[in-house]
Amino acid sequence: MIGRLKHISLTTFITLSIFALVYTSCKKDTYTYIDECKNVTCQNGGTCFKGQCSCPAGFEGENCESAWLSRYLGNWQVDEVVSLSNRNGRQGQTSRYNMTIKKNGGSNTGFLIDNFMGNADYNNVPCRVAVKQDGGSDSPTNFIFTAQHPISNSIIVIEEGDGTVNYLGNVLSGKYTVFYTQLITPDSPIVVRETISFTATQ
Repeated sequence: MIGRLKHISLTTFITLSIFALVYTSCKKDTYTYIDECKNVTCQNGGTCFKGQCSCPAGFEGENCESAWLSRYLGNWQVDEVVSLSNRNGRQGQTSRYNMTIKKNGGSNTGFLIDNFMGNADYNNVPCRVAVKQDGGSDSPTNFIFTAQHPISNSIIVIEEGDGTVNYLGNVLSGKYTVFYTQLITPDSPIVVRETISFTATQ
């Protein structure tokens, strides 16, 4: 009798163990998938990853809604000073004029300056945003002049230059170096090289 009870108990134990094993094996894990980008709309070609927008060059903001160039475009009042010059009497000279910054075609990072150096014929001077001439971070508030660029309708060449704009986009500052040939006498040309510092406000 006792042996029979042991046999029944053992059989019951084995049966329950097998059932538990089968039940556990067949039970599927359940989880809820959360799409972190479901309610995120990235603009201007931005892409969403883990709920945040990754913006292409030329745009910033939570949804890539702000263009880098928006800080630069418009009319500016410029104050300049010739900080270095090998031409007699030029160093320390100051000037004030208005210039206009406009977008460079379809570029999201390029702009053009009209009325450069206060000359109505010096237009379409090219610059590029998010780079810095002398190193440092590639910030959208940094820009450079296109190096070795001849200014239209003149003998002046921009050797190099760079600058910054503040975050609000109402103060622009920097420096650039130009060179040009000047005739002292018909037989005595000299190459004038000048570095000019500037601050501009809107």
